[in-house]
Amino acid sequence: MIYLIQIPTVLYIIRVLENKYNNDYLSHKNCKEITDNIISIYHALYLIIGSILYLNNIFSMTIYDSILLHSILYTINDLIKLYKYDNKMKYELTIHHMLLIFVNLSKKLVVLETTHTYYIALNYLTEMSTPTLNLSHNLYFLNKKHTFLFKMCTIMTCVLYFLFRILLLIYLLIDELNNDELKNHTYQYTLSCSSQSILLLLNCYWFNKITKLMIKHNGFFK
Repeated sequence: MIYLIQIPTVLYIIRVLENKYNNDYLSHKNCKEITDNIISIYHALYLIIGSILYLNNIFSMTIYDSILLHSILYTINDLIKLYKYDNKMKYELTIHHMLLIFVNLSKKLVVLETTHTYYIALNYLTEMSTPTLNLSHNLYFLNKKHTFLFKMCTIMTCVLYFLFRILLLIYLLIDELNNDELKNHTYQYTLSCSSQSILLLLNCYWFNKITKLMIKHNGFFK
């Protein structure tokens, strides 16, 4: 029952934030993108803080389950908007979003729920790169790509992306592949390792694109 109450509350909060920032940037041609980036930063910080608190045994599994539910609702809402506004990255982001939704929902279907949740929480630390990435996007939309802040955001994005979306994901994949406890449960082992592999490949692909854009917009190697 408590989860049913949370669903309309979370959707209402998302809608309020969308209306607020859409009004703030109403005159800008990239209004929707700017708004989505800002709300995505809120979502990233929420997940980062919640995951860290869970991993340090400050948040219980019940509290973290609520956080994951909120993230699923945000992801579904974002998935709908990818097609509503015909996002040019909608297909690759659809794979990413559907994978996250599936992994989160399968949490209650696996045998080793605590282990599954542990890996989910560590995976969400990849959101560390989202605030600087989205801020750099918005600075670009606002014609501030020649500012020091823009340059710092793009550089920090590449550094954080490499640390948390490449190195961390490689570590997690290796750890899951060698997890003897997981190996005893074929379904969960296959689910964890295959999902981790897909997520790593997607992020390697995006890291290549982000690095090229950083070099281009910062005028490196000219």
